[in-house]
Amino acid sequence: MQAKILADDRILKIINRIKNVFIVYFLGTVVVCLHALSRYPEGFLPGESGNERILRSLIAMILLAALCEGIKYRKKWFIPLVLVSSAFYLLNFSLKIFQPAAYTGGTYSLNVLYLKFFLTIIAMFNLYLIYFFTRREVKAHFGMQGTILF
Repeated sequence: MQAKILADDRILKIINRIKNVFIVYFLGTVVVCLHALSRYPEGFLPGESGNERILRSLIAMILLAALCEGIKYRKKWFIPLVLVSSAFYLLNFSLKIFQPAAYTGGTYSLNVLYLKFFLTIIAMFNLYLIYFFTRREVKAHFGMQGTILF
């Protein structure tokens, strides 16, 4: 079975779509950080403080800003950064997805089920990022040669 080779224009279209998703993620983390600041003492998840939520949001904002910068200017450090961060988020989200849902009062918490649904979508996107950025044509587009990490 022969692998399908991506054309340059198709690579550019996919990269632009991924960049737009990164921008939406960045804006989402800004909203989450502002929401955490408005409800400072309490956290979003049970047992979480407001400081943890703000710190998590700030780290995600810095990472997403770096990813947007790297994809925009085709930096050589972009591909290793996206592969490591996608693998980390994929592992993290998988642990949260397969964790048992909160069962209280005879029913499952609907918020936890919604969270698991959205985390599954984000995990699938991170899996696609790992697949896409390990392609030979995409590495050549960013000026990388050989095996990077995966």
